[in-house]
Amino acid sequence: MHDPSRPGRLVFPPLDPNVYPALASPSPPPTLSPTSPTASSPNPPNPRSRSAASLPLLPSSLHDLLPDHTHPCCSNPVFVLTADGSSVYRLDPKPVAEQPPPYASFQERARAATEPASSSWLLQGAGDSAPRSPERIGQRIDSQERQYGTFSNVEEEIPAAACVGSTLRTIFCGDRSVALASSDEDRLAWGTFWEPIADPAYWRTLPHLLILNFPFGLMFWPPLLAGTLAGTALLLTLPLGAVVWWLTLLLARWAATLELRMQAVHGPMPRARVVFYRRREPLSPRSRTRLLSAAECGETEAERDTRFLANSWAMFTDHYSYAALAYFLLIKPLVVLIPTILLIACFPPNIRCSVIAAQRPSHRNPETLVSKVHDEYLTPDRPTTLNAGVHGTLRGVEIVGPDGVKARRFCQVPFAHPPVGERRWRKPEALPSDASWDNVKGEEFGALAPQPEYQVRNDKGDLYPMGVPNAVLDEDSLTVNIWTPAGAPPKGGWPVWLFLHGGWLQIGNPAMTDKNDPANLVSGPMPTVVIVPGYRLGLFGFLAGKEVQAENDDGTAGNFGFWDQRLAIEWAAENAHHFGGNGANITIAGLSAGAYSVQMQLAYELNSDAKPLISRAMMFSNALPAQCKTIEESQAGFDGLAEACGVDAGLSGPEKMAALRKVPMQELVDKVMHLKIHTFRGVTDGAFVHPEMYARVVNGDFARRFGARGMAIIIGETPQEEVMYGATNPPRTLDDVAIQLENYYNPAAARQLVACWPLPAALQGLKPDEPITDKTQVDAVKRMFGDIVAHGQVYVSERALVRSLLQHCPAENVLRFRLAWKAKYFAENAIFSGVVTHADDQWAWWFLSRFGFSSDEDKVTRSWLAPVVPFIAGDYKAAAQAWYGFAPTREDQTRFRELRNGKIAIVDDERWARCIEIADQMSK
Repeated sequence: MHDPSRPGRLVFPPLDPNVYPALASPSPPPTLSPTSPTASSPNPPNPRSRSAASLPLLPSSLHDLLPDHTHPCCSNPVFVLTADGSSVYRLDPKPVAEQPPPYASFQERARAATEPASSSWLLQGAGDSAPRSPERIGQRIDSQERQYGTFSNVEEEIPAAACVGSTLRTIFCGDRSVALASSDEDRLAWGTFWEPIADPAYWRTLPHLLILNFPFGLMFWPPLLAGTLAGTALLLTLPLGAVVWWLTLLLARWAATLELRMQAVHGPMPRARVVFYRRREPLSPRSRTRLLSAAECGETEAERDTRFLANSWAMFTDHYSYAALAYFLLIKPLVVLIPTILLIACFPPNIRCSVIAAQRPSHRNPETLVSKVHDEYLTPDRPTTLNAGVHGTLRGVEIVGPDGVKARRFCQVPFAHPPVGERRWRKPEALPSDASWDNVKGEEFGALAPQPEYQVRNDKGDLYPMGVPNAVLDEDSLTVNIWTPAGAPPKGGWPVWLFLHGGWLQIGNPAMTDKNDPANLVSGPMPTVVIVPGYRLGLFGFLAGKEVQAENDDGTAGNFGFWDQRLAIEWAAENAHHFGGNGANITIAGLSAGAYSVQMQLAYELNSDAKPLISRAMMFSNALPAQCKTIEESQAGFDGLAEACGVDAGLSGPEKMAALRKVPMQELVDKVMHLKIHTFRGVTDGAFVHPEMYARVVNGDFARRFGARGMAIIIGETPQEEVMYGATNPPRTLDDVAIQLENYYNPAAARQLVACWPLPAALQGLKPDEPITDKTQVDAVKRMFGDIVAHGQVYVSERALVRSLLQHCPAENVLRFRLAWKAKYFAENAIFSGVVTHADDQWAWWFLSRFGFSSDEDKVTRSWLAPVVPFIAGDYKAAAQAWYGFAPTREDQTRFRELRNGKIAIVDDERWARCIEIADQMSK
């Protein structure tokens, strides 16, 4: 614009030196020629342009958040100032649909950027002695169609600059860098493409985006999305929606402002010159009028409208409010999610799985392993149905692989009435023999038996919660999950493999995770019908006491989980044929507490008049170490629970039971780990557990009955069972050692076990009730506790059982093993690295090839499982020959088949003598 006091001179807005370092101190613009058309008849200034030109420039970030309704492409010419200020150009106006880019050609931009800023403002007029170079005049801003108008000549440039008014555009070419040097015009495109990779400034943006910017944006995504959805929904019915929308827009604008400030404080790249700069009007007409008056008086301060309703309305009508909302709801999440998905999709499958497997967060769930991308299980399961005769139709799924259907799975098929209400802490009640399965959701897993969350901390300090992620707990969980091979069954049906899950009888799941999925087993080396039942756990399955016994005529005082297992075995015998299985050929197997349960089921069937249903057994890492607690010894657990639930000790037995049955399931789950006796196990009640059950193992009566039935067993362990046991509920004082052991054993057995272990040197001198906090002492007590429990639960109890069985059974009917190796993937993802501890052998027994066995791993695992096929078919001699490589004798009881370092061998049992010695002491 013109300064009235200085005719022919241009007045430019003052420039912010932080934003425009090259233009902060410009030379005075040239004098206008008297013959200039603009000088003689200047464009009539409009109030907005006049007021805007007289105000100092505001920060661009604030202007960009305010509305502007005077886009130059709508009506006015577009004026372009080169990046170094060497020229001001005017472009012909175009319709709104054709918004011209304010960029000169590469050649022109290069010259503009390389010339000194001190001379860049010497815009010569027509009468100057040093006219501008002709090549700098009349240049075009080229698009591909060359349609956006021409540069005007020198006489037009200078007066045109007076009409810049409230809109000024600059070309972006970096902070102090050259857009494109003139000498680079002939360089190959690849050279200029790779150039930025060597610039550290580009790499500095990555930590800024990953650590600061992206998390900042994603932090606002949930509240803004919730506000948008809630505001829209409520707006249709209630005025409250307007309030929600007001808060949402305010949050979006506040977040946008905060991000701009964050960028200003922690900018990942050097400050760049502004591409696009616009002056703004105040929001209200009153402020605009005051601003014009202030500008005429030489004042520069504008009054802001402080009216709440006016500003609220302005916020609703300002399109920048919705731009900010869209930015945080759509743009920023997509910027994060889309590249992440592309990176995952572009990674080679093996590399990606290695990266995922290598991650070791502080909280991991060992029950859930990460599947490989090429895994056939990523193919969606296909729905299927089963005609179950009198039971109707059962829904399930077909597990599909690249070569077709691999297996079929039917979930949560009920075998008993739900043990809820008055059925809590009572023996399970079988369903009618013609119970309908039409409404069973067999295509999906059901609820878990109520259980607390166990956590195990490994040697690196990582904490692992053990359980099924996102599983629902429900007392209505007496169901079975079933896997069958694809295709028609053989004549007589497939063998039935009924597996009892482990978990200290306190936790566990019926094969609901990747870690114990039988699909590969039944479709590969061991075609069987696999049935895995759920059963009651912890205080729901094993609460015992005189109050419980008083409710049952047969003397049952607990053991409800064992009764659930027995009913599931009976159900399998009656219904296996619906799934192609042979109900007369049932092998029961179990891991840990499941193996303990297997021996309990064998003892029940051999010690009572129960119908023979079990053909053989497989026991992994557990056996019966001692007689179960008596009712009197179990009473402390009942009384502790009643006290924790606020049940009056003076109530009668039926009143106590009624009060406990009213306690909600989740409340009981939450209380159990705070009890002194928090582990509930079997009780000697004479109904399920015979008073001489363990004595019959010691004196050989159990083995004689076992041999008379022609039964056989596979039994074994891992080499470092104590590592897992030591990390589970470790003692906190020396007194606590006995308390924790009494959670497993009767008091006499606990004392006998403790007597077999000398106190480690690191624990010498500690008081019995002194807290153990020193790391050396903590490690020592964990090792001692783990060693005691591992011997009691596994090493001693298994060898005592093997010795007894081999005294009364053929040698080929007792097959021993030690699995001392893990396939690479499972070794990398194990809770404990460098050892093979409790339950680390399940990858082999379930044949979990879906996680990527190498050819050698696949071969050795198939060889390991090969003898199991004749074993479950009842051909024990063939199984023993394949197991040992020779026909075993009773003298081979101290040897077992071992898988170590990828090789199978027959080795001596170095623990035999010591464990038999401890077994003899415990049996006295």
